[in-house]
Amino acid sequence: MLGTDWSPKPIARGSIPRRPVSDTCYLMVMPLSREGMRLYMKRRYHERRRLALKRLGGKCACGSAVGLEIDHVDPKKKTMRFTQMRCVSLAKFERELKNCQLLCNTCHKKKTRVDASRGHGAHGAKRYRKGCRCSACCAGIGDARRRARRKKALQADQVIAPP
Repeated sequence: MLGTDWSPKPIARGSIPRRPVSDTCYLMVMPLSREGMRLYMKRRYHERRRLALKRLGGKCACGSAVGLEIDHVDPKKKTMRFTQMRCVSLAKFERELKNCQLLCNTCHKKKTRVDASRGHGAHGAKRYRKGCRCSACCAGIGDARRRARRKKALQADQVIAPP
């Protein structure tokens, strides 16, 4: 197939721009086809996952080493999902990894359930497509909507009012 070969071709030295990766290694910048980019990003994801598993200890707190998932310890400090971490620099990856931990599937589900129930009590917030329908959550959503409408009206008044 045309355009799917992403292996480097023999080209005259100096005709391809080179970018330093470290003191001894240079990355040759080569245009990739769509399929080549897909393979590159897939390989990069698996490399980052292996690195994360190694840095985070390789097992869950319960001792299991099977079905490990990477979880953010504090979801409020989360700046990106793990799948997005393949696209960032190694420094950003390391910073985000400091807020992560390894959990087996069972422990991850338990932690997620606890995280979801914080703030207004344990109830079926995920059952509804538009969020929780308890009275506390509905009141909060109503307040937020009223504040947004007031803010929008004030901005409209400022635009229309002559200077």
